[in-house]
Amino acid sequence: MKALVAEAPDRFSVREVRDPERRSDEVLVKVAHCTICGSDIKLLRGLMGDIRFPLVPGHEWSGVVAEAPAALRHLVGRPVVADILQACGGCRYCNSGRPNLCADLEEPGISLDGAFAEYVVVKASQLHPLPESLPLREACLIEPLAVVLYALRRVPVAAGERVAILGGGGIGQLLVQAVLRSGATSVAMIDPHPERRSLALRLGADLALSPEEAGLLSEDEDRRPEVVFDVAGRAGAFRTALEIAALGGRVGAIGYSGSEAVAIEPSIVMRKLLDIRGVLSPTGTWDEAVDLVAHGGIQTVPLLTHDLSLDDFSTAFQIAEERRDGAVRVVVQP
Repeated sequence: MKALVAEAPDRFSVREVRDPERRSDEVLVKVAHCTICGSDIKLLRGLMGDIRFPLVPGHEWSGVVAEAPAALRHLVGRPVVADILQACGGCRYCNSGRPNLCADLEEPGISLDGAFAEYVVVKASQLHPLPESLPLREACLIEPLAVVLYALRRVPVAAGERVAILGGGGIGQLLVQAVLRSGATSVAMIDPHPERRSLALRLGADLALSPEEAGLLSEDEDRRPEVVFDVAGRAGAFRTALEIAALGGRVGAIGYSGSEAVAIEPSIVMRKLLDIRGVLSPTGTWDEAVDLVAHGGIQTVPLLTHDLSLDDFSTAFQIAEERRDGAVRVVVQP
């Protein structure tokens, strides 16, 4: 089959590889769509730690079951997505409902071969069948939506609260919609790209600022957000989140900034009585994410800004990395 193979940092190409071998508890999925997210960019540039090369990346995908164990033969031909967290199921973290902290965690697209390929192998137990009426292109953002819904479990937004979101990529745009569903009274999007700020406004945000303008939220205590989500993938955004959060506010750290470091004043957390929570991977929220996309509760189509074939991955990657032409999520089709 054809796949994108990352041989080492900054060394990746599309080439023919052997078809993946399926174990007795796994299914083979024909990939329909897989999007490029910020984590993929960092992985391919060598900015994500503990990656074992060579690797086929890609974890935001949708597809159709091509092969399945005998007991699940009825799933062949079914449109699906799948939970990407393959945890041990028996450690203290798994037993406490935090498989995302499992020491033996494996993830297709991160530590196992993923979906920038014609086929991907996943655990049969982690499949989430999709309604036949749901277009597969719309379904490829169910994974990042599951991250967003997990973020709202970690950092709930109450009706009437003000929210600020640092970062207007895929997760940021999904967050705009999700916090409004939670009853947020106002949503501010902070992003350096005008196209992404405009998209956030179309999706329901009432304010869109550049990073240089973020301080405007601090000028009036009545405008400060009670909840701030950092999804920018830059260390400096975390400092901004602490600075603009209201007294007694809550900060959700979602964006992956790798080994980047930034100077902060720890006393700001104490003086403002801030609650800070990390958000790692989609955990326990897949069914809700499928339901929201399937029934139109969350829009994914406006976020899917470009479509290219797997053969054109170099171009797709460049568009995604440079945020060219208003890129939010670039869709790759094997």
